[in-house]
Amino acid sequence: MAAPIVESVNPSNTQTGVVLGSPITIVFDREIDPTTVGRAFILEGADSDRWTGPDLILFDRPSTPAPDYYLDSPGYRGIVQGTFEYIKLDAGGDSVSSPTYDPSASTFKTKLVFTPDNVMAPGVEYRVYVAGDENSVDEIKVGIASRTVGDAELGANLGAGLAVFSGGFTGTAANQYAVQIVLGGAPGTAKYNWWRTSNPLLIRTGTVSQNEVLLNNGVYLAFTGTDFQVGDQHTCRVDVPEYMTTTSTFTFTTGTGNITTVPTTTSTSIIGDVGVPVAATVFAVSESTPKDLATNVSRSTRVFTITFTNTLASSITEEQVIVDILPALGVFDGSVAQENAPKILSVSGNTLTIQI
Repeated sequence: MAAPIVESVNPSNTQTGVVLGSPITIVFDREIDPTTVGRAFILEGADSDRWTGPDLILFDRPSTPAPDYYLDSPGYRGIVQGTFEYIKLDAGGDSVSSPTYDPSASTFKTKLVFTPDNVMAPGVEYRVYVAGDENSVDEIKVGIASRTVGDAELGANLGAGLAVFSGGFTGTAANQYAVQIVLGGAPGTAKYNWWRTSNPLLIRTGTVSQNEVLLNNGVYLAFTGTDFQVGDQHTCRVDVPEYMTTTSTFTFTTGTGNITTVPTTTSTSIIGDVGVPVAATVFAVSESTPKDLATNVSRSTRVFTITFTNTLASSITEEQVIVDILPALGVFDGSVAQENAPKILSVSGNTLTIQI
């Protein structure tokens, strides 16, 4: 068995204009142990909070609004909180639900999806770390590891109840866990014996439950279903984890914040390629002057144009267009920021002209 290798990531390295609500996905060339991810995956972004120190001193102009919860603002320093999802892929990259009986011989891959709890901050560079065990000679094991606990294999069972094995195996040699029902019935009544093939004479007994129970060496057991028959047997193969030996890292920069969620009318690949709209009639911005994320724009610029894919309404109200004059990327030079600046709007076909 070999250690996992990162095959592809999304957003791609150094990608700009990333949608604020985009999940971060990483595809590994083999299945991974989910219990090792929480300590090995880090998403870090620059801090945009304006409060600092034990007395929470405000270090920009009080005329600009402060976040409701300064620890929950979308610009982070350190680890961005979020949730993980694990998707099994076949060799072609398609999602599958086939069981994995032997972790050491699995031909499947894992697509790791990380979704931040809050949308990311606009115009901020984020960095992702996927840690490996860079010192394999010590006893401290860290980083993403290969899958260690297989799915349950059933014997010639008469009952419809199933055993579910989970966790991350921490043993030093491959093994197999066996569970056999010795008293039939529903959860709470049915009982089972379990043992390992490396020591079949050491038998332990438990009561069937839907709650996870730790067997040993990081392997957990739970049951699903209500029909358990005497003699029903469930086995699970476990293997020694193989840790990534290097730490991978990549960066991406979020967009301006005009788009906060990924459009449902486009598709993107796991390596960050731009998708093709499903329908050409989708109403969207096709171009703008200055361009999105443009830099070194003349300070005397007062006219901006936005071209859409469809004809606009003949009149647009002041409330529909907001122009904020804010520090670029959080760099504050002492000038007074202005929100919802006065402007003159005009429409011609599919082009909106804004004059400030």
